[in-house]
Formats: sequence, structure tokens, C-alpha cells
Amino acid sequence: MSNPAKAIRIGTMIGASAGKAAERIGKVADMGFESFEPFFWQTTNGQNLAELGKRCVEAIGDRDITISTLGMFGNPLETTEIDRDTLQGWKDCIDNAHHFGATCVAGFTGRILQ
Repeated sequence: MSNPAKAIRIGTMIGASAGKAAERIGKVADMGFESFEPFFWQTTNGQNLAELGKRCVEAIGDRDITISTLGMFGNPLETTEIDRDTLQGWKDCIDNAHHFGATCVAGFTGRILQ
């Protein structure tokens, strides 16, 4: 890396479950953040993640801001409907991360309830 000061970026998480991630990024993009992590809580709510990714990238524009990670939080290891939604969300995030420019999908590993 040519500039060590940029090796660690200052970022924030942006809620994406409600479909407003691009709008939220646009509102805070000039507040000094250098990276964003759009994240989903338990479900993507059936959103078109390819389209959402394109809108998020457009909201950043030509600013020196990255989206290196998508977040998917919930428990993909159980079998209730919301857990199955979370598992599908993980799959959808992995399949569509490149539309955001992201190379990582992060979240909770989940646990088996007994």
C-alpha cells in the first residue's frame, strides 16, 4: 500500500434490510467516512441485491470510499422460517457482494439452540 495512513479506513455500518442503504450512504458520504458496510438483520427482505449494490456504488460516486464488506446477521443454523431467511441471505450476499465492490461477507456464525 502506497499510503500507510489509508491501510485502515474509518467506516460505519449502514442498515440495508429496509432497502434504504443507498440513500443512507448518500446522506453520510461527506461526513468523513472512508468505508461502509451495508448490513442485513436476519433477512434481505427479498431485495434485488445486484441493483442495491449498483445504487450504493452510485451513491458513493467518485469519493475515495469503499464497500469492502457486506454484513448478514442472524442465526443461519436453526430451522425456523427467519433462520432459513438468514441462511438464504448469506447465500445472496455471497453471490452479490461483487456488485457492491465487496470482497468479504461478515456476520454471526449462529448457534444450535438446545
